[in-house]
Amino acid sequence: MGCCSTGEGQQGDYISLELQHARLMLSINLGSNQYSSIQGHTSVSSGSLLDDEHWHSVFIQRYRRNVNFTLDHHTQQFRTNGEFDQLDLDYELPGQGDSDTLSVSLSFRTWNPSGLLVYTALADGVVEVGLADGK
Repeated sequence: MGCCSTGEGQQGDYISLELQHARLMLSINLGSNQYSSIQGHTSVSSGSLLDDEHWHSVFIQRYRRNVNFTLDHHTQQFRTNGEFDQLDLDYELPGQGDSDTLSVSLSFRTWNPSGLLVYTALADGVVEVGLADGK
């Protein structure tokens, strides 16, 4: 299991992208109403056997409660649970326009000889996450 990306807010909002049992899991919570039984947590998984040492591309687009979750050109469209539309995080994620929108793109692989795990292109450069000496 490994976390690819995560963001949290003080009001309980969060977004998390994790590799669990060779599947990619997107979890998002735009908030829960303490006076209602409606909870905001939503989880969606995609892919299988993603521990195949190949590169995989991920693209997440969110507008309010509508989400497109694309893994290797296969898109799942869903609507988040709860009553709220905004993702209120303590810090801005790359690709987050405002609290109503989010657009994140990244590529990952589980392992390669040089240790490169995640590659993300940004407007001002790139982010690479890798292993050195297996750590």
